Amino acid sequence: MFNLPWQKSRGSKSSPSTVLSELHVGSSVPTIPASKNRPNSSRSITTTCSSCGSSISLPPHLRSFLCSTCNTIKDLRSTSVRGGDLEPVSCALLEKWIETPHSLCKNLFDSFSSPTCLNASFHMSNVKLHSISTSHGLDLDEIDVFFQQVWSLGPEPQLAVLRGALKLLRRPRMLLDKPEKLRFLIILMAIPSLQNVSLLNRGLSEQMKEQKEGKRVRGPRVATPEFQERRRPSGDVPRGESEGRTKVGERKGGENGVSDRAGLSQNKGNIPVGVPAPVRKPDGSFGVTGGGAAGRRESAGSAIPGVTGGSITSKERSRGESGSSPSSISPGESRPGYRGEPVSSGRRGGAGETPPNGASESRVSPPAELHDMPPANHVRSNSSNRCMGPPPPTSSIPYLSYCILSHLIGYQAHTGAELNKNIVNWYLRFSSDRFSLVVDMVNSFISSRLTYMYRHSSDGDDDEGVSGGVGSGGSSGGRVWSRDRGPAATPGSLPKVGPVSGLTRSSSKSRRSRKIRIYDYCNDWQITAAARFMSVLFNVNFVASYLPTSQFYNTMVDFVDVCGDFGAWQSRDGTNLNADMLCNGSLFGGTDTSPDATKFTFCAFPCLLSLGAKTSVLEYDAKKQMEFKAREAFFDSLSQRQHIEPYLKIKVKRESLLADSLSEIERNNGNYKKSLRVEFVGEPGIDVGGIRKEWFLLLKTALFNPARNLFVEDEESHYCWFNPGCKAQDGDLREYRLAGVITGLALYNSSMLDLPLPPVVFKKLLGCPVGLEDFTVVNPTVGRSLSQLLKFTESEVESLNLSYNVIIDSEGVKKSCDLISNGSHVSVTTRNRRDYVSRLVKFFLETSISTTFAEYKKGFHSVVGGNALSLFRPEELEALVKGSSEPLDIGTLKTVTRYQNFTTEDPESELVVRWFWKWAENLEEEKQKKLLRFITGSDRIPATGISNMNFKITFSGPDCDRFPVSHTCFNELCVYGYSSRQKFIDKIVMAMNESEGFGIR
Repeated sequence: MFNLPWQKSRGSKSSPSTVLSELHVGSSVPTIPASKNRPNSSRSITTTCSSCGSSISLPPHLRSFLCSTCNTIKDLRSTSVRGGDLEPVSCALLEKWIETPHSLCKNLFDSFSSPTCLNASFHMSNVKLHSISTSHGLDLDEIDVFFQQVWSLGPEPQLAVLRGALKLLRRPRMLLDKPEKLRFLIILMAIPSLQNVSLLNRGLSEQMKEQKEGKRVRGPRVATPEFQERRRPSGDVPRGESEGRTKVGERKGGENGVSDRAGLSQNKGNIPVGVPAPVRKPDGSFGVTGGGAAGRRESAGSAIPGVTGGSITSKERSRGESGSSPSSISPGESRPGYRGEPVSSGRRGGAGETPPNGASESRVSPPAELHDMPPANHVRSNSSNRCMGPPPPTSSIPYLSYCILSHLIGYQAHTGAELNKNIVNWYLRFSSDRFSLVVDMVNSFISSRLTYMYRHSSDGDDDEGVSGGVGSGGSSGGRVWSRDRGPAATPGSLPKVGPVSGLTRSSSKSRRSRKIRIYDYCNDWQITAAARFMSVLFNVNFVASYLPTSQFYNTMVDFVDVCGDFGAWQSRDGTNLNADMLCNGSLFGGTDTSPDATKFTFCAFPCLLSLGAKTSVLEYDAKKQMEFKAREAFFDSLSQRQHIEPYLKIKVKRESLLADSLSEIERNNGNYKKSLRVEFVGEPGIDVGGIRKEWFLLLKTALFNPARNLFVEDEESHYCWFNPGCKAQDGDLREYRLAGVITGLALYNSSMLDLPLPPVVFKKLLGCPVGLEDFTVVNPTVGRSLSQLLKFTESEVESLNLSYNVIIDSEGVKKSCDLISNGSHVSVTTRNRRDYVSRLVKFFLETSISTTFAEYKKGFHSVVGGNALSLFRPEELEALVKGSSEPLDIGTLKTVTRYQNFTTEDPESELVVRWFWKWAENLEEEKQKKLLRFITGSDRIPATGISNMNFKITFSGPDCDRFPVSHTCFNELCVYGYSSRQKFIDKIVMAMNESEGFGIR
């Protein structure tokens, strides 16, 4: 709430900073001090706000007022003539409106531009409220029917709804302090055009076209009780202009580094730097000063980009640069009419900039900061029911739809912790199909932003029609980067990634190899808000389990430089973060992505990262640590004058594989971060990846051998679980620790290991809670019995004669364990059965294996840990360790296969190649897995799919009696030009079934 500048008496004189500060403080209802030049203000009139319907008493001489409820500036005369409240919207009301077509569009516009009207619309009937549990009280089915009817009437009613909704969302400050004031967000999310991906892409193109012309794109402003306005830091220095341009690091004007324009050298008025200051004109109206030129590029004799209604002369520019005050402006002097958008902060590539020499921008620059205060020129004495300046110049359906969706996402992402909990509860009552539409809508919004960045990235080819841009100098279009002409991000706030570091020239790359760099999106408020909102939806899905985790993946994030993004994310906080904490951070206020905080990174929202992107980050992090360990070993060997092995070398015999492996692992404790090299004694093979695959498979078989009694296999699920009856002896604990180290080494060295462990193991490794559902997966028989126990009647529970104890098998001996103190004498009843089930599940999954699992977890985290692991969900970690169990798709494998040393231009036409594919397609599933293990060293395909797998067939020579050879290090099959199909099949079947060991050819 704020007072208006015309509340000052006519004889008083105030400095611009005083006027600006009074825009945001004061009483909620305007009051004007009595003076001799004004009529007696003791009399008052009562009027009604047409937007919210609240009643306000005002002095009679006022022509405009500010509603204390909805913060909308109204014209008193038009409001008094109209009067009355708006009727809540419904399908029945729409039918009445259709009967009067001449007022249909006006009624739709007025209703959808009023938050109070929308919040009171589409309420459920009492019958539905009793049958459906919902906290928002909205009839979602009626909302769908309403929009379907409106959209069937043609484009004019559609535009009326969209224009009204955009006007509502663009209010200067909307007080959202109660859940019932957020209902309009759920209603507007059902607009059909927001779900059209092609419309969103067209709307983004139109918005970016305006942005390149110098018009800023504004984000929503939300005022909540616990929300504190964030403003641009005083030390954020705008870049210079074409005349008198300053270098980076130099400060011009006031002591805070801001130009002394319009007397705002210290920026004390709670207004963003560069916003024009209001000044009273002799005719009683209010205009604006020329203070908005700060931070924008200007050309001599041309209009300032981003403003309309005139140009600034060189005399005016010189006066503005000298810090003239509003009182120095002559009465008849023309001023540019400000467009009503926050002014660019002056960074290179800002939305309010025009590239020099007419070069088009090659980088998507950050739009306005999210929490800027409303521009001062919106406060006018002659405002005619306008709250956010003139309507947008582009009023097409795609443009309006895109703007509405961006504002809706912004509101729901930044409404505060308490209101966010209400939003979560509302979406929890959605159906799975409706919830899926919301997730796809937000993902499409993010994809459209990233697609635009990808097409207009500075790494693009010159033939894309994009040249110059951020950091480019001259009209030649050459992309030269330097330290003083860098990207849009603040120097020092991000690590030196890609072409930002040093003085380099970006080379032309193909579209496939291009990546969206972090400085393309780190300041984009729309992507930041969409990511925050997506994390809220991810928390909803975590509770309700509507969708699989993969549906939250955004495929366009695969075109982002995720390794650079991970480096920037790590540099802002060196502590280990949990993936759940990061996702929940946006919901409970733990993760701050405001403009004043650390720049946006996708790794802070891992729900958007696909499994392939997360795998790339994990491999990148592992490679960095391996290189660091190798460098460390090299310098240690120089300083100590002795050879230090840069690799983790494991030398074992096949006859004593388990014992040798355990000794080697313990001997190399502390070297697990080095690259793994395995050698079998007596075999001359060189490990480039294939030998360690064989070692992992053999060691897994030995560890999970039932004879060792380390793990117990369930007969129904075939999962192996830690033996609860295993005595915690030193030898057994060493082997459990070895199992954990082997699991970590396989993940760390990008090798798949088909462990027969249930999904709950990976939940426990990541610290996630476990329950009855996880226990049912491990032991389906007992799990189903416990679920039935919770549904039994009292007599049925008593007939079971259960007590708080359980019997386990400890090395062939039955042993009774109490779940509570003296549990064998406590009976299970209908009152305590839930407690009994909870304690029983906790005993089997946690208490009985606490010592053994602690050793397994210790071994795993001694190899793998840190920030890269925190990006994964348990199901993703399981898929990465085990690989995919899907059947081998021979058709897809053919598409990714490469051929070598064949004499013809079309290797697929060779007889031996056609024989191989025909034979492989007709194999049974188990034999296909055996073939895959013979060629690749593993019978599992990668978790990211077979399309990401390397596979090669090499021609080794003419017909001979030799067997086909496989190079498991490179997933390569070497074949000869056999004389007949039967001879080829006999040879490859013999090689697949009887081969073992490695050699050098």
